[in-house]
Amino acid sequence: MTPSDRRYAAVPGRLALILAALLALAACSPFAGIGPTEAVSETAAPAIEPGEASPVDEAPAAGSFTGLQESEVVGMLGDPAFVWAEGDARMWRYDAASCSLLVFLYPDGVRHAEVLGGEEETCLCELQGGCT
Repeated sequence: MTPSDRRYAAVPGRLALILAALLALAACSPFAGIGPTEAVSETAAPAIEPGEASPVDEAPAAGSFTGLQESEVVGMLGDPAFVWAEGDARMWRYDAASCSLLVFLYPDGVRHAEVLGGEEETCLCELQGGCT
């Protein structure tokens, strides 16, 4: 066996060793284990069924959610379609036909809410069963 043949024969072993080292390092990453801790299927039912919600006179602005407690948000919008938790912070996502509402909750209440993918007033009306 020539020196060149021995070098190529050892390549699979080296690759396995390198791969094992990379996987071990990834497990020690400060980001290991970060991700959704609680989620509802993407095909979950809407937060509020059409017959359950009564139309509101005027939808609140996303900024008006600031300071609300978890139970108050659930009372207004029902259960979220998706929940992301990290530490003591949670992000709830509510989905309407044309948009999504993200609500960022902490132990002291909502710190931020924002609408993605549509007009804020229209989105909040859809999420609350429509505006009159």
